[in-house]
Amino acid sequence: MRNVLLLALLAPVGAAVAADGPVTGPAVVSMLEGLGYSAELDRDGAGDPLVLTRAGGLDYAIYFYDCSDDACEALQFRIGLDLENGTTHEVINEFNRGYRYVRSFLDEEADPFLLMDVEMTHADHSAQFNTHLGIWEDLLDAFTLAVGFRQEGEDLAGDRDRVAWPVAPQLGSFLAYDSTYTSVTHDGSDQSAEISATGLARIAVEEDGEGGFLQRWSSSDTQVELNGLPPEAAAAFEGAITAMDGIVLEARLDQDGHFVSLANLDQVALAYRQVVQVMFDDINASLPVEGGAGSGEVDVSGMLDLLASPQVLGRQLAELPVAYNFPSGGGLVPGREYAYQDEGTSPLGGDVIPMNNSMLLRPSSEVPGHYEMEWTLLPDPDAMWGAIDGAARQLLGNMAADDTEAGEQLEQAMAELGEDAAFTTTVRYRIDAATGIVHRMEHVSTKRFGGREEVETNLLVLREPAD
Repeated sequence: MRNVLLLALLAPVGAAVAADGPVTGPAVVSMLEGLGYSAELDRDGAGDPLVLTRAGGLDYAIYFYDCSDDACEALQFRIGLDLENGTTHEVINEFNRGYRYVRSFLDEEADPFLLMDVEMTHADHSAQFNTHLGIWEDLLDAFTLAVGFRQEGEDLAGDRDRVAWPVAPQLGSFLAYDSTYTSVTHDGSDQSAEISATGLARIAVEEDGEGGFLQRWSSSDTQVELNGLPPEAAAAFEGAITAMDGIVLEARLDQDGHFVSLANLDQVALAYRQVVQVMFDDINASLPVEGGAGSGEVDVSGMLDLLASPQVLGRQLAELPVAYNFPSGGGLVPGREYAYQDEGTSPLGGDVIPMNNSMLLRPSSEVPGHYEMEWTLLPDPDAMWGAIDGAARQLLGNMAADDTEAGEQLEQAMAELGEDAAFTTTVRYRIDAATGIVHRMEHVSTKRFGGREEVETNLLVLREPAD
């Protein structure tokens, strides 16, 4: 997660305000929130806008000056630090001599205050505000050190606000989770198809011989329920799902507990291909043929090759281990929403897929000492559909290669399917900050296109504590 946090700091997103002239309170709030800060709009004693926000775990205020109808030409960043024994004028004078842009003073209790005045009329507001904010935070960092609010080497934000926890995959640990999987598909009518499975998921951790960890995932006791599917298809699906019981997936993690790769993908892909082949054979055997019952076989070899390919299968199988290990080590500030831009890739190649993602951490309202985290991934729908469209054409194109009419029908069908395409993944966690162990994870993936919506949910709830 630390790499993502770096992206969050370097590539903030949000409702940036591109304008010059006087600035308003809502515009400043919008710019702060776009950078991942919390911000509250209020009024000062003169009735002018006032924004309350935080930096480095410290509350401070942004006052507005030279205002007309709440549009103001200047801002003042202001903070006061409550020190047990105060500080001295010598310390304040030394700081004022050493730093530009700001001024500091003492109140009647010898507590230090820091102020920075800036104008906001001669440049793009977003770019100018970002520059001022960066200067303010650098000088605030220096000020807290100069007046003794913190010690050399103590990280202002990290030590006071950020929540870190141990890297969870300790060697020899074993965790067991009650596992629930559901997939519900709606096609716009009153009918829906639902697949659900419950069972036991086990996660054990070993050394990988390369300085990291090997996380072994396995499942057992799987019970399947299917609704809204033809009986023959339901039986084939149930057989395929239960056949995966006992297959071990090995996720390789780095020393910080973050997902790197699937160590045994080749072996798992072979087993998966055999299971899916049996499922397709069972479905084929149930299809009618001309003149009566029998096997109206459909060639699914191309689809099987695609589904069992390392690129596609690897991405699918890695989804849960990636999400499960994403919060490893912690490092977020509770209550602060981290919005960042990222890029995804299609397993079949092609252009990158822009993504707007976010993270939010809060103390758990259910269990003291636990934290709840939400991670949301929003791929660009046009780019995402482009990847799906390309895969479908690759898979179905051969069938229509020698049939002009079939090719035209495929073209029309893909265009209609992509009209309302939307994709979202949300992962919700509850984590014990003392151990770093995920006690609950809900992974929800929503796909919509062509008037059809599929919601796929994987839920893990800790059954046993670590050894």
